[in-house]
Parts: sequence; structure tokens; C-alpha cells
Amino acid sequence: MKNILCIFTPFSSPVSPPYSITYLAGFLKRNTNPGEFSYELLDLNAWLHHEQFKSEYAKVRSALKNQSMDDYALHAHDLRLKIENFTKLENAAVRKEENSALLQKCLNYILSRKPDVVLLSVVYNSQAFFSLQLARDLRKHDIPVIVGGPAATSQLKGMATYLPNEVSLLEHLTGKSIDHDKLNISHVLDYSGYDFSLYLAPESVICLKTSSCCYYQRCTFCTHHGFGKYIEYSMDDIRNSIVASKSKLVFFIDDMIHKKRLLELAKVTKSLGVSWMCQLRPMKELDEDTLRTLHESGLKIVLWGVESGSNRVLEMMDKGTNTADVEKVLQSSRKVGITNVTYILFGFPTETKDEFLATIDMLKRNKANIDLISTSVFGLQEGSLVFKSPKKFMITDVGREPRTMLPDKISYTVEAGLHRDDARELRQKYSKTLNSINKFPKEMNIYREHMLYSVSKTSK
Repeated sequence: MKNILCIFTPFSSPVSPPYSITYLAGFLKRNTNPGEFSYELLDLNAWLHHEQFKSEYAKVRSALKNQSMDDYALHAHDLRLKIENFTKLENAAVRKEENSALLQKCLNYILSRKPDVVLLSVVYNSQAFFSLQLARDLRKHDIPVIVGGPAATSQLKGMATYLPNEVSLLEHLTGKSIDHDKLNISHVLDYSGYDFSLYLAPESVICLKTSSCCYYQRCTFCTHHGFGKYIEYSMDDIRNSIVASKSKLVFFIDDMIHKKRLLELAKVTKSLGVSWMCQLRPMKELDEDTLRTLHESGLKIVLWGVESGSNRVLEMMDKGTNTADVEKVLQSSRKVGITNVTYILFGFPTETKDEFLATIDMLKRNKANIDLISTSVFGLQEGSLVFKSPKKFMITDVGREPRTMLPDKISYTVEAGLHRDDARELRQKYSKTLNSINKFPKEMNIYREHMLYSVSKTSK
């Protein structure tokens, strides 16, 4: 029997077990013969963070358990800075191909599992550096390395066997051509193999998806969906995944879920007594009655894709929303007891300073209905609708800046409105105003599952 070791590599936020390798191992188990392979899950990211920051972990967990938000803000901020510095130093060592004692420790930990094949899941750019060095070192031990995920770089693909999806991986491992019609496409996830004490949360939080990708796929700045085929997963599979996990806290990580699907999901979550959070567009159809039904099913937090307080900018983004509806949804959501997080995207091409300020004004007007603001500044993403039609968005001089490890950085100029640097400066100028609206520590924008834990405890 071949031992397949599925590894989620450093570095990312170590709050909950990774969806990627959990799904991958489940798919492989369901579609290979018993006794042919064994599959082991290793969240090397969580293990490494726990090894390095045990005392900091304890302080953050204690503050959360005691619901002391001032202490939490202090300790979470301290931990974030230490992790950022730690990550930079380790990634710099990888760039220079220096031998790292930490990397050797990770390698020894992997080798102790005696893998026949290692799968590296690379979801975030921040994982690419450490993954490359792991692949190099594992090859020196004659261990076959397979890499996959949206952040697998060209260097990684050259160092390991790159496979773009689970079916190609299955064919590679079995050496057989796969009949797609005979695949077991169940999406039951098994999180029972993880050591939840390694995670930066007082209780286990699991991440699930209800569909293959975003059903909307029209936001002009977004590439998360990859313009893939939208497929809804079985509600029975979602139920069985939650039951198997024994967790009462669930983060549905879909980029978007439509109303009909939300109401179907609510029946499942209510029957299981779980608290949950998700990401949604603030659409008119999410009226007060609908939001109340969702809240009564255990929905505690919504991460709302608000993006802008300007209707013209929202139209350019093709969000399918308008500011009047956005404000009404936030008000209704707050009224029924849901905690509201607002995603804001500054610096979208052609956005003017007045439109930037209109967003600030909208946030201030809705201060009573907003619990936390998560801001970002627009960056041009290859493959997005903006990238494909730059003239429509008054973008010129699109260029590429090569980087050593990561994909090329895309640069651009705009003929009208704020440039990215202008938007950054304005965001910094109004940071005190934005922070004054927050009712939760801003670190919860990084450790989002912590907010779910906190809200679920205080609402009981």
C-alpha cells in the first residue's frame, strides 16, 4: 500500500483546517480501491505556527475565551506582527537557497511519516516560497512530489509534477484513464483527522463549500471563480460533513450563495444547531424576513461585498447592487441580529476622490449597522474582465514586472480617477474614521473565524 501524504504548506492564517487537502483526500479515497493507497493529512502550516508561537497562541485563545476584546486586540496584533516578520525571514532564506533549521525541522517531520508520495497544496502566494524548498529537499530523498493549487508557480511546476485538478491527480496515481461518468463526486469532507489543538481557535471551526464556484461571475475585478462551471453540492453531503466533524462552528467559504440556496442551507444548519458565517452580495432580495430566517438557522455573521458607496462605481464593477439597497440590507441584517462585516474596494479604475469620499460617508451613515470594515485597494488581476477590456475602464500602459518567485506583478496607469497610490494614501488618511466604526478588533479581518467564535458565545 502506498502512503500518500497530503500537505498544506506554510504560510497562511492557522485558524482552521484547510479545505483543499481535506477535499482532495476525500475524493481520492472514494475513487481508488481499498488497500491500494493510504491517505494522510498534514497541515504543516498549523503545526509550524503552533511550534513557533505557543505562548502567543495561549494569550490569544485566553482573551477570546474570556471575551476580552481589548486583550485580544493587543495579543492578536502582536502575534500578527511576529508571524509577518517570521514569514519574511523564512521566505528570504528560501530565495537565497539557504539551509534553514526550521525547514530541516519540517523536512524531518515529513520524513518521519514515511511517505511514498507527497502532495503539496499551494493555495496562497505566501506558500510558494516554502513549498519550493520542500519540493527541492524531498527530491533529494527520492520522494516523488506532486504540486497543485492556484498559487503553484512556474518554479514549483518545474521542481515537481504539476497536476491541475483532482481527476488528473487520480489518473497519475493509478496510471489509468478515468471515466468521468463513473467518478464518485460526493463532497462529504472528513475533518476528523486533524489535531484541533494546533489551530489558533478555542473551538474547532470547519470550512465548507456549497458549490463549485461563484454562481454570479460578473464582478469585473474578480478572478476567484476562474469562470468555472457552477455546480451545487448535495445538501446531504453538507449535512454529513458537519455531523462527521462534530463541530458547531462552520464557515461557508463560497464567494457567493444565492437566496434559494441559502434557505435550503438554513434548514440543514438549523436542524444541526450550528453557528455559521458566509459571504454574500447585499442584494434587494435579501429582505428582513429572509435574513431573520437565516439568523434563526444559526447565521451569525455575513461578510458583505459592499465594495463602494458610489452607484457609478458599482455599475462599473457590475456588482448588481446599488447603494440604497446596500444600506437597506445592512439595516435589516442588523435588526434581526446578524453581525455585519463590509468588504470595501478602494481605487477601482475611474473612481474619483469624491466617489472615495462617498464611500466613507456611506460607512459613517451606517455606523450603527456595521461591525467591522475590511478594506483593500484595487489591483489588476490577469484574467479579470477589467484586464480583458482595459480601455473600457480607462486603463493604459499595462505592464509586467518580473518577480523571482511569484507571478509577474501587473502594473498599469489610469486616464481618469485615482491611481492605486492615491487610493492607498486616502485610505491611510481616513484610517481613524474607518477604525472608529469597527466594533470588533481589526485583526479579526485576518482571523475571521475568531469573530464567529466570539459572536456564537455572546449570543447564547
